[in-house]
Amino acid sequence: MVNWETKRLGDGVLKIGHGKNQHEIEKTNGKYPILATSGKIGHTDSFLYDKPSVLIGRKGTIDKPQYMDTPFWTIDTLFYSIVSEDHSAKYLYYLFCTIDWNKHNEASGVPSLSTKVIEDIEVALPPLPEQRRIAAVLSDTDELIATLEKLIAKKRAIKQGAMQELLTGKRRLPGFSGKWMERKLGNIVEVFDNLRIPVAESLREDGLIPYYGANGIQDYVKGYTHDGEFVLLAEDGANDLQNYPVNYVYSKVWVNNHAHVISGISGVTNTKYLSYALRTIDFQSILVGGTRAKLNGSVMRGIDITLPKDIKEQTAIASILSDMDAEIDTLTAKLNKLRNIKQGMMSELLTGRIRLLEQEMR
Repeated sequence: MVNWETKRLGDGVLKIGHGKNQHEIEKTNGKYPILATSGKIGHTDSFLYDKPSVLIGRKGTIDKPQYMDTPFWTIDTLFYSIVSEDHSAKYLYYLFCTIDWNKHNEASGVPSLSTKVIEDIEVALPPLPEQRRIAAVLSDTDELIATLEKLIAKKRAIKQGAMQELLTGKRRLPGFSGKWMERKLGNIVEVFDNLRIPVAESLREDGLIPYYGANGIQDYVKGYTHDGEFVLLAEDGANDLQNYPVNYVYSKVWVNNHAHVISGISGVTNTKYLSYALRTIDFQSILVGGTRAKLNGSVMRGIDITLPKDIKEQTAIASILSDMDAEIDTLTAKLNKLRNIKQGMMSELLTGRIRLLEQEMR
């Protein structure tokens, strides 16, 4: 790493500033953000620091660096940094993101960092122009990631709105005008719970078939219990009662005894439509049991489902929502790839294994 210098952060790179007690904030409305380890928690009419700065938790969450280039106020669980003019605060932010801060934890209880611990950390630093070039490249990548995240959030909101309209009959697709009906789930599906087989993890034989439990895929095994198109609905052990686990499958699967296995009756219910309709149900209000809430078979069969009488309309609605899911999945895969690319870039650029020449930034 020619021209790179290894230095302690406390040796002319930055100084640590301490946040203030939240009670010292006289007004909690204004244009300047109040920052905590979790991010912005409010706004005030004054600021504590107004230059580019890297922030890191002093107590509690100590492994989530933040970067600010506008005036801000920090509370006392958060450190901010006063960066030397010879160094780039944005570069140091990305460098902070590569540090395993939990290894520097000084407490046995609530995680904590001290000024001394931070100042004693040694880092390799290129000259300031190269710091700025590296920070610019990583910042551009962050902007692409943020743009993609916003697009995915927008697509999900559009899909949610479409579900609310299409799955209730508020909006009808062109060419359909028949009646809708409300039916008990048990009258429009076949239940295949009798084929389920639980297998302890130590007894599972590695394979390519997904092994499903209450919350989705748990493993991949040899053999299968079900082959076809099904909706898997958590019976007990759901890890999120508000977004209740509903999984659509169209393949060979192995299902244990923690998920109901149902399929639409041929000519009556489109199974994929059913998978979307079930995602609109408030399961939390119908679960039974204590600490381990359960959707027992009789309660499941009594769920009310609204659906078009014409199965062709069910199929058309399911197709539209499925296309939306496919688009979101494609964008999500692109986002994950971009995040991985950024991690690789950080690994190479912040260690000097790959160098950026000045002309590369023009």
